[in-house]
Amino acid sequence: MSTLNIIKPYYKYKQEAYNNLNQLAKSLLDEFGFYEQFPEYSEDDLVIHHDPSSRSGSVSFSFSKDDMSSRLWVFTLEPNFCIRMASFLEGRTKLTLEESQLVSKSVIACFRAGTDSTVVKKLGSAIIYWYVSKEKCYFRSVNGATYINQG
Repeated sequence: MSTLNIIKPYYKYKQEAYNNLNQLAKSLLDEFGFYEQFPEYSEDDLVIHHDPSSRSGSVSFSFSKDDMSSRLWVFTLEPNFCIRMASFLEGRTKLTLEESQLVSKSVIACFRAGTDSTVVKKLGSAIIYWYVSKEKCYFRSVNGATYINQG
């Protein structure tokens, strides 16, 4: 039996959701003083992903210069919207209501597959790994099936 691999365009609504998450993360990092310590990342976009070592429902933010195997983790949003950040950062530990609504809405948009379906439904099993970047959305299910938005 072959593994299901679905490739679709990187739809505008998903790109907008990524841009919202990226902009929020950059403003938080600016607030936390990240760019003062690491100015070389000031023009870079973040990768938003689920870290398998984190709780289900958490969303992590990292910089990746080459690929997802070499990345700089900066913070994770827990399911209750508390911020768990790298030890070299300081700042508030919780998102505002407006920020948490933006995150929820944007992550839901990334998991959509058209107007009436989701990536989970299309793959037919739970997602164990996912990331969203400027170039693509990538999802892998527990049975190895993938759903990719790119181009």
